[in-house]
Order: sequence, then structure tokens, then C-alpha cells
Amino acid sequence: MSDLITEIEYLANLSRLNLTDQEKRRMSKELSDILNAAEKIKELDTSEVEATSHVSFQLHLRKDQVTESLPLKEVSQNASCFHDAQFEVPPIKAVEEE
Repeated sequence: MSDLITEIEYLANLSRLNLTDQEKRRMSKELSDILNAAEKIKELDTSEVEATSHVSFQLHLRKDQVTESLPLKEVSQNASCFHDAQFEVPPIKAVEEE
């Protein structure tokens, strides 16, 4: 269980999560249960199951249809900042000035 706690602490650090000792113990138990279930699945006899590298499926896409756009007034009515037919949003990442 100590190894699992170490792994959980490592992942929490990467995720910038501050976990309490109680949360670490709970997650360790849950992770242990998941790993035990995976080990149990390995015990299944799959000798007669045909190997596949991927499952094939058919994509059912609708045909593109040209439709009339919504009126600009209706589209912009809930926008907090809308100028010259454009939505103004806060920057995702600040650009450093040179």
C-alpha cells in the first residue's frame, strides 16, 4: 500500500492537488481495488477469442445542410463584451512583451 501512496502523491503533485492523508488512503484503496479487478480479468481464458488490433465501425454522419444564420442581435444578447460583430474574451495566456 505504501507504493500506491507514493504513486498517488506523485500524481497529485503533477496535478497540483493538495490531498489529505485520508484522501490518499481512500484513493490507495480504490486504486488497489481497480488493480485487483484487472488482475482478475487476466485470469480469463481468451485462447478462443480472435485477436483484433482495432474494432471496425461505420461512421454515420449527416449531410451538411446550408441553413440561415441566427440574427446577430440574438447571438450577441448574452455576451458580456461584443464589439464590431466580434466577441471579446479574456486572454488565455498573457503574452510577454519584449
